[in-house]
Amino acid sequence: MKGYRIISLFIIFIFASLSFVFSQTDEELYQGFQFQFTAPGARAMAMGGAFIALADDTSAAFFNPAGLVNLDKSQSTAEFKLDSIITPRAAEWNSFTTGTLTEFSGDIVSPSFGSFVFPFGNITAAISVANTISYYEEFALETRLLPGTTDTLNPIKGMLDLDGYTFALSVALRLNDFWAFGASAGVSLTSLTTTNSILAANLSDYSDISGAVISETVVGGSDTGMFFNFGFLFTPSQSFKLGVSFNHYPPMTYSQDLYLSGTQVTGLHFNTIEINFDTPDRLGAGLMWNPLERLILTADGILMFYSQITDVMVASSDYDALGIERGNNIAALFEHKDKLEIHAGLEYMVTAGENPFCLRAGIFTIAEHRAVYRGTDPALSYGWNPADYSGQIQETVFGFTGGLGFSLSDSVSINAAYVTTDYYQQGLLSATLKF
Repeated sequence: MKGYRIISLFIIFIFASLSFVFSQTDEELYQGFQFQFTAPGARAMAMGGAFIALADDTSAAFFNPAGLVNLDKSQSTAEFKLDSIITPRAAEWNSFTTGTLTEFSGDIVSPSFGSFVFPFGNITAAISVANTISYYEEFALETRLLPGTTDTLNPIKGMLDLDGYTFALSVALRLNDFWAFGASAGVSLTSLTTTNSILAANLSDYSDISGAVISETVVGGSDTGMFFNFGFLFTPSQSFKLGVSFNHYPPMTYSQDLYLSGTQVTGLHFNTIEINFDTPDRLGAGLMWNPLERLILTADGILMFYSQITDVMVASSDYDALGIERGNNIAALFEHKDKLEIHAGLEYMVTAGENPFCLRAGIFTIAEHRAVYRGTDPALSYGWNPADYSGQIQETVFGFTGGLGFSLSDSVSINAAYVTTDYYQQGLLSATLKF
């Protein structure tokens, strides 16, 4: 068994060497980006991500660290995921008139979660790393005509690549037969690369995106910050649980370079500014009900503090009319609203015994959370407020999940999950080894 422990720790520290996140200015590069903060845990995600009150496997370190007291054996989990991301953008020359959106997509395979748990009586400790977001996109936007005018937005080519993991130590304490408390603290390791190239427009052929680069902004780098979460678990009976958790993510800072009359290679370097990103914190509450011996029902409500995103937004260029220079905070011109998101799921044990087999399903919501421009610049208004010009409905999106789990033996279990929404699909596969 000692060999297994060494292998498990090796997996965890390989995971911990990987990284995360994303930053935002007023560039159209970010207009279509959806903040999909997916949680780890194939079992949890197969149940719609509703796991704050159930929290009885190693992913409790992320959902609700108090739930780690439910684990009575040392164990290690390794998990991988496949993300297929779809980002709709107003990319065609007449998109602002017709409301036609073009879908840009990208596929990402990455490790998503790893943990090692040590129970010691009423205290349980864990080391874990969780992938909170992975995203990659390349896109091209044509010269777009602003309705009712002869004005246009220049064509744009862009790329956004981000990835992020949080590496944490967790401790959970069983206070009595009913209450447990847990907390995690650690480091978010971040990596971000973007390019946003504005091209010369061909006014005789709006669909032509081969013009020379007028200017290009480039971000490339990484950052770290402190992460923490904590939670409570209340268990009044074996068939009912209540949980509460709070996750805090640190603000991040990156450097953005601006190049005029060309690209990063050929252009004239103008200046470098700092741009910031504050990953939204989340406050959640959940319940678990076990109405039948083989059936578990779960439900969570999570308040996402999306307003933190625009609180740190900065200008990518000068606002001459307002006297705002590139790099200055422009949070007053944009708005994100905090939103409540709902998760619900179930697990049914098809076969019990030494090798149980379970089926799972769930549903969840992604609240509409695009940034809304509150200023008067027509170009920014069209770029950021698609509902104002296209009739595109900005509304809550539903996601659906399914999955299964089975045990190969008393010490090895496998879990798989599939998640689908209008904006992304995700597959997860995990393996847990108990000692």
